[in-house]
Amino acid sequence: ESFPRIRISVKCSKGTYIRSLGRDIGEAMGTTAVIDRLERTASGMFSLENAVTLEEIKERCENKDYSFLIPMEAAVKHLPRLNLEDGAQWKAVLDGNALPLDRDVEGDVSVFDPCGNLMAVGKAEDGWLKPHKILWEHRKRKAPMKVMRDLSETEFPEGSAVVIGNFDGVHLGHRFLIEHCVKDAEKRGLPSVVMTFDPHPKEFFGDGDHSYLQSVSQKETVMDELGADALVILPFDQKTADMEPSRFFEELLVGQLHVKTVYVGDDFSYGRGGKGTADSLKACGELYGVEVCVIPRLTFGGDIISSSRIKKALCDGNVTEASRLLGQPYTVRGVVQHGREIGRTIGFPTANLCFEEGILIPRCGVYIAIVRFGGKKYEGVACIGHRPTVEEGQGVNLEVHLLNADMDLYGKEIAVTLVSFIRGEEKFGSLEELKKAIARDREKTKKFFQKRRSATCN
Repeated sequence: ESFPRIRISVKCSKGTYIRSLGRDIGEAMGTTAVIDRLERTASGMFSLENAVTLEEIKERCENKDYSFLIPMEAAVKHLPRLNLEDGAQWKAVLDGNALPLDRDVEGDVSVFDPCGNLMAVGKAEDGWLKPHKILWEHRKRKAPMKVMRDLSETEFPEGSAVVIGNFDGVHLGHRFLIEHCVKDAEKRGLPSVVMTFDPHPKEFFGDGDHSYLQSVSQKETVMDELGADALVILPFDQKTADMEPSRFFEELLVGQLHVKTVYVGDDFSYGRGGKGTADSLKACGELYGVEVCVIPRLTFGGDIISSSRIKKALCDGNVTEASRLLGQPYTVRGVVQHGREIGRTIGFPTANLCFEEGILIPRCGVYIAIVRFGGKKYEGVACIGHRPTVEEGQGVNLEVHLLNADMDLYGKEIAVTLVSFIRGEEKFGSLEELKKAIARDREKTKKFFQKRRSATCN
């Protein structure tokens, strides 16, 4: 032929310019060369023979058949595997922070969560793991989350993935459990449903000391952020309390929610007298063809994350520990109420919030705080207590004084994040002594934020 055609198979590394290679081959043969066809037959472990056409993908997706998808784990099989051990490491990687390594490994690595699911790809360097690509993201729904209090109105004809728990306060362990369900539901093409109870069973059975970490509305906000399609708040009444475990599974999960997958923690109990366990739930699942996934409880600092542990931290004034276990800063939200305005008369105006009924009140005392209002952040000093110096015998409330702002917040909704505990509540002999104490608290708070800003800049 006057223009011979040559077919060449090339195996190369990333970044190779094949067209330049064609030019070089032509020059080596004493002529010129033109590439008239370029076909990629493989990329790493993926080959053309195992590929799926766009038409096939469209047809399968319309039929909710996602079996053609290859797990992400397949793409990182060649990388050394690092397994995270607890909630502290999981949250750090989720936030993109570096982690110290306890093993000798260098270069690219795959990172798996405490349940063995791939969550990131990173680089091990000088004894540290630095996440490069985090594969675990909150799901973004196309429609608002549905909130339902009556199962008779719920219909999921094509099935659902359900995660069940009391979720007293949605802490880091609960987030871990719920996010596993939401992600699994998305893979299966199913709606994700969070089922919880109101009131808490402990309150229903007369535990007078029971208090909540979060209000129902706060929990709704967190569930919404985690990407759940629906939140079912089941009234916990005598009928629910008397329901046998098998009936609970058959009537509520299978009959109403048409469940295909159920997610629970390993300490889960349900049904009359709490006789139902994670194991009995699995037995029911086998009977009805439902997959039951039992997620081990997450640890933080070597101990199980639990609502009682967070409550103890708050009662001790340890808001730093509580925030870590919650997976988000401990924050009190509410509408600013009118007070006696004594703070304004002594030069320290405050915004007053009341705690919702039934919500746990942290240790009384003075805290460094951040106030959010109108899309902005303000540094402040917060006080939780009975105001013994000026109003003995009054109920507990929260007052916050802004360091560098004085505005009318009455009737406005604000969020107060407690950052660090300064001192316990005290009764002073006079308003003058109170004024001096607040001035000292204010100075400590200013120094705290100055030091933090300096550390951030450095």
